[in-house]
Amino acid sequence: MRLASASLLALAALCPAGEADLPVSSVTLFSSGVGSFEHSGKVDGEATAELRFRTNQINDVLKSLVLQDLDGGKIGAVGYPSQDPLEKTLKSFQVDVSGNPPLAGLLNQLRGALVQVQVLDATLDGVVLGCEQRTRVLPNNGGQEVVWTLNLVADGAIRPLPLADLRSVKPADAGLRAELGKALAALSAARDQDKKPVSLRFNGAGARRVRVSYVSEAPVWKASYRLQLDKDKAQVVAWAIVENPTESDWNDVKLTLVSGRPISFIQNLYQPLYTSRPVVEAELQAGLRPVAYGGGMQSTEQRAEAGAGRPGVAMRKDAMAKGRAMPAAPMAMAAAAEADGMMVGGANAMMADKPFDAVGSLQVATQAAQGVGELFTYDVGKVTIPRQRSAMIPFIGKDIPVERVSIYNRAVLPRNPLAGARLTNSTGLHLTPGPVTVYDDGTYAGDAQLTALPPGQVRLISFAIDQRLLIDSEQERSQQTRILGKIVKGVLQLQIVSLQGRTYKAENQGDVAKQLIVEHPRAGGEWKLHETPAALETTDQLYRFKVDVPAKGKAELAVTERMQWGEAIALLDGDEDRVGLFLGGGGELKPALKEALLKTRVFVEAWRAAQRSREEGQQQIRAITEDQERIRRNLGSINQGSDYAKRLLTKLNEQETKLDQLRVIDEQLAADITAKRKALSDFVGQLTVE
Repeated sequence: MRLASASLLALAALCPAGEADLPVSSVTLFSSGVGSFEHSGKVDGEATAELRFRTNQINDVLKSLVLQDLDGGKIGAVGYPSQDPLEKTLKSFQVDVSGNPPLAGLLNQLRGALVQVQVLDATLDGVVLGCEQRTRVLPNNGGQEVVWTLNLVADGAIRPLPLADLRSVKPADAGLRAELGKALAALSAARDQDKKPVSLRFNGAGARRVRVSYVSEAPVWKASYRLQLDKDKAQVVAWAIVENPTESDWNDVKLTLVSGRPISFIQNLYQPLYTSRPVVEAELQAGLRPVAYGGGMQSTEQRAEAGAGRPGVAMRKDAMAKGRAMPAAPMAMAAAAEADGMMVGGANAMMADKPFDAVGSLQVATQAAQGVGELFTYDVGKVTIPRQRSAMIPFIGKDIPVERVSIYNRAVLPRNPLAGARLTNSTGLHLTPGPVTVYDDGTYAGDAQLTALPPGQVRLISFAIDQRLLIDSEQERSQQTRILGKIVKGVLQLQIVSLQGRTYKAENQGDVAKQLIVEHPRAGGEWKLHETPAALETTDQLYRFKVDVPAKGKAELAVTERMQWGEAIALLDGDEDRVGLFLGGGGELKPALKEALLKTRVFVEAWRAAQRSREEGQQQIRAITEDQERIRRNLGSINQGSDYAKRLLTKLNEQETKLDQLRVIDEQLAADITAKRKALSDFVGQLTVE
């Protein structure tokens, strides 16, 4: 224990700088799961500040830490404990205390070192030779025992000293004592594996202001809304749910909430990286004289490229000149006026006969709100949240336009719409996604979910089932296809029109007229609305139509979608099947067009019939030719003078006669096909029917 105490005192003597207190002064929380934290305070002269972080925060701190000494000081090195295993760290010191070595093991590590030993009532100075085990005879025939003995070289003599008689051993070398102190400090720091101290060094003279900023993982701040529906208006109150997961209390901290998703990632900068290197044997040979390389001139373009390749240099110089060295969001924002408190309650109790006023007794914490690029920020003033605690802070409280509606979607409920509202964001603020608790004339009406709502845009919310409005949407019109066309110089040009849709019938059983919004799924692609009222809104997936349903009355909405595309068919190709399909498909064809197609079909049928006749004759020719090959093979294997050979020769002769006749017919059919093809071509080539 004395050795440890002395070492720790020696270690403290190496750190004469004063300790600086840097409390949290500003916090910016992002909806993407990170936070920007700023600490600020004052230092005097050479000072060191220590911030403690969890191990999983160190990578973020090493990636984003920014320091600023505002009044002429300089930033020193930032120190933090290595992530090397403790055993490896301890083995790096001159005195290895890993594995909890006994005193004999420690003294063996001090071999050759000058030490001062206090043994019983004497003090000896000498050099450690080593420790060994010796056998000692116990008095009164008590046997023998093995004892550890320190061999100390003092005054040229080796003196064995039983370790049991030692009171203290002090290394004379101050550096050795410091090494022992550092090893003990590493052991102490390793006790809390989840808390890592980061030491910040500030160099300068006199009192100065300093700032520290970094980005770290933080819980996503969440928004929840209260919507108070009255007869002619609505009040919206937004609360921000904020957690303080840090190791520091937030006392009068300037809090900024940011809605947006900046790109953020984690890179392992904390863990030391070692690379394997090849071992190269030294070669004994004549050394080379060093080569001197002369300087060259850069072209104008190269100098411009070199300057453009380092825009950060110019930007940093400009920022330093303006006194804006900190890029973190809290440091870049102008300080807002301080809020007197997060919420002030009314002095008198609310009267039971008055509607609930969610805004009148609320002091909203938002001091300013503005868009920054792809982000939207809320400056909610100063808050106080103890460490590891959470808070709910009101940051919006305003009246907004609202329209009561009933929202029907067949995929949600087939018979009833949902009671809801159509909100217009007139607050001038970006409303982030979150749950909405709806109160109707002071009474709880239901819960809704709000998606992101930028200023000026409109959103629907639904919070209950509207049981007084019934919807019949079973009538679905099947797809109908109409074909319209014309013929231009033998090319049939078609326009194909497809229609599909659904009819919605609404019945209002209530005493109040309803505004019904029907959500109809979009077919997508080239489908367009046809003979249908204009949609109130259109999304990627559906149309929204607004329908007025009178009290105790009915209303109907017919939604039709139409798709049209064109197709061209060359009649000269003689595609009888496709022409027949259009003729018999029940499409709307003009009489002149239908008559022209029927005439074309006659020419096509004559041409196809001639082709089929020729194909039948060619099949006979192929069959006879194959049979002749069989006969010739048989003739080659039998006696040529036999009766069978004579019969085969007779058949072969008859087949030759038949082949001659078929070839003549084939030539005639080929000419007939050509003629009929020409007749078709002459007819359709000049055929034009509008």
